[in-house]
Amino acid sequence: MKNSDIKPTNILVTVAHPFGDLEMSLDKWIRIGPGLRPLVSPISARDRKTGNPLPIDVIPIQYRNNSESLRRIANGEFEDPWGRTREQISALIGEVDCSL
Repeated sequence: MKNSDIKPTNILVTVAHPFGDLEMSLDKWIRIGPGLRPLVSPISARDRKTGNPLPIDVIPIQYRNNSESLRRIANGEFEDPWGRTREQISALIGEVDCSL
C-alpha cells in the first residue's frame, strides 16, 4: 500500500507537546493544527486499524510543523495550511532553532 492510498481518518498521529504527547487522527491534526506553538508537531504515525507504525512521511510536509516544514513555508514553497503569516512562521523558526 502506498502512502497516498492511506486516508487521514485511518492514521493516528502522536503529537509532541511540552506538557505531554497527544494522540489524534491525522484528519483532526490537519483541521486544528498547532496554532502558534512551534514545539507542537507530529512525531509518529500508525495505522488506526492495525496499530502498525507508519513512516512519518504519511503526514504531508506542510502539516508537520517541524523546522523543515516551517522553513519551506517561509520560503514560499507552499502556503501555511493553518493560515499563519510568513512573519509568524519566521518567528516560529527562530523559536524552534533556540530549542534545539
